[in-house]
Formats: sequence, C-alpha cells, structure tokens
Amino acid sequence: MAAMRTPGPLLVRLGLAAVAVYFLAYILGWQDLALISKPVPVVCLLGFLIPPRTRDAAWIAAGLLLSALGDVLLEASPALFVPGLVAFLLAHVCYVGAFLGRTRALHLVRLGIVAGFTWGAFSVLAPHLGAMRGPVIAYVIVISAMLWRAAAQIGEDPTGNLRPLLATVGAAIFAISDIMVAWSRFVDPDAGLKIPLMLLYWAGQLGITARAAAPESPREKNLARPCRVRPTFCGRRDGDPSCPPPTAPSARSPVTSASAPPATSTSRTTASP
Repeated sequence: MAAMRTPGPLLVRLGLAAVAVYFLAYILGWQDLALISKPVPVVCLLGFLIPPRTRDAAWIAAGLLLSALGDVLLEASPALFVPGLVAFLLAHVCYVGAFLGRTRALHLVRLGIVAGFTWGAFSVLAPHLGAMRGPVIAYVIVISAMLWRAAAQIGEDPTGNLRPLLATVGAAIFAISDIMVAWSRFVDPDAGLKIPLMLLYWAGQLGITARAAAPESPREKNLARPCRVRPTFCGRRDGDPSCPPPTAPSARSPVTSASAPPATSTSRTTASP
C-alpha cells in the first residue's frame, strides 16, 4: 500500500530506464523496441499528475498524453509526420491553457522576444519546407504562444519560488528540440541530432510538468486563503500588498452607534407644589 501511495521513485526509475533502452534501441537499429520505449518517459511524467488535483494539472496531463501519442506517431513511420505534428500542436495548446490559468499578464516585451526567436528559426527552415510550409507556420504560431505564456509567468507568482522559471526554461528547450526535429526532417536528415534533441525534449517536458506535479508549499497554502477584512472578504490573497489590512474593531461598535437613541436628559424639572 505504501508503494501505491508514493509511486514517485518507481516512476523516476522507470523513466530513466526507458531513456537508456530507447537510446540503445536507436543505436542498434531495433525499431520495435525504440517505438515501445520512446513514449515511456513522458508517460512516467504523466503518472505524477494522475489523478489531476487541479485544473492546471489537468491541462498539463492532457498535453503529456498528446505528446506521448506524438512520440509514437513520429517514431512509427515518416509517413505519420503530419499526424504527429498535429498531436504535438494540440499538446502545446494544452500547455497554453495551463499557463493562462496561472497569469493573464500580457508582458508584450517578452512576446516580442519570443516572436523574434521563432520567426528567425522559421526563416531558416522556410526555403526547405515545400508543401509543409502551411502546417509548419501553424505549428510555429502555437509554439510561440506557448513560449510567450510560459515566459509571462516569471515574476507573477506570489510565492516567489523558481517553478515559473523552470517551466519557462522547459518550454524554451522543448522549442529548441522542435527546431532540431524540423532541421533533421527538412534540411539535413544526416545531422545526427536524434540523441541531443530527445534529451532536450524530455528535459523540456520535465520542466513544464514540475510545477503542476509539485505539492503546494505551506506558503502557497497560506496565500490561497482570502484576506479576512470585515465585514467582507477583499477577494485577494493573504500577503498580497494590495490587500487592505484587517480593520480593528472600534471601541464603540457600529451596531451600537446606529441603534443607540439620541442622548437626552433623563432628569425632568418638576414644578414645585
């Protein structure tokens, strides 16, 4: 029962073993074993999120599931490249959904940096795309959105932890691995990028998954509570500098003040007999 409650170490060992088996199968040309082992590391990451405890975790879990499907399609046959591309495009849409749930801040400067990076990469690949130009443009737009929303998290987490940065780095190296896939597919199939791009891909998925899989820290739980400001809640989080401080009860309560009759003299002057 204890092993069922804490599957983390088992998932880590299984994932690392699958990485080693996949590289061995790739080097030796054992295609069936490579096909079986390739999606296992991502499925192990998915195991950390099952069952999803939050909407954020559900989005990330859906992205991991679609990524595992994309792994199988891309490994099974070069003819399944487009279905595999669609699977990964939908995975990035799921990640965008997760990141939007964390912050809606625009950070347009970061968007400009992301757009410059992805447009530069596309410009290099564009002369070699041929009929795949349209699908690749769609993919570039979606992965740009994913990178932008990942970067928008930095500085928006009230807990001050490093998980938003980790997710951003994960998204960035995921994008780099995608560029390497495109280079190997359209520009130079003999570039020998398979092993480094797979390492970057798995590391990127790990970074994206880390925040959703980690349990809440005591500070995060504390920040999740509403400010107690009488007579109503302020709707923000404890520790938020924009939260008004709790109001101390006055010496004379508002109820007493409102309901007390006007002060009048209780003594009456009586006429002398």
